[in-house]
Amino acid sequence: MTVQCISPASVYDIAEVMAISTRLHWWIAKEMLSGGISWAFVKNGETIGVLGIYADADNLGEAWFDIKPSAQSSMLSICRASRLTLPKTPYREVYTICTSEAGKRIAAMMGFKYLSQHEFGEKWIWETF
Repeated sequence: MTVQCISPASVYDIAEVMAISTRLHWWIAKEMLSGGISWAFVKNGETIGVLGIYADADNLGEAWFDIKPSAQSSMLSICRASRLTLPKTPYREVYTICTSEAGKRIAAMMGFKYLSQHEFGEKWIWETF
């Protein structure tokens, strides 16, 4: 079965992937969805990953993503869909803050490039030029 890329992702898609359990996490998820664009990656009826871009400034967005460990066999499809989707967004630049080695690998597969250290991890950038 192929991976479907569905936009927008729902708060329930995010909850399924990110294991949201507190009121603060629910508030953050809702804010991420209301302040930007999002996608859910679905395989066999199960949400296996989410990607979104939160508007940070004109032509600048902050990407957030999470992918279930069970999506390992679908990583190529998820990252390919992400690489094809990012150029269609209204942002000239998109950055993400990677806080784990897995996040860095996924960001690189999606087309992001390492930019600098950040107080919460590493800042990676994706540019349209």
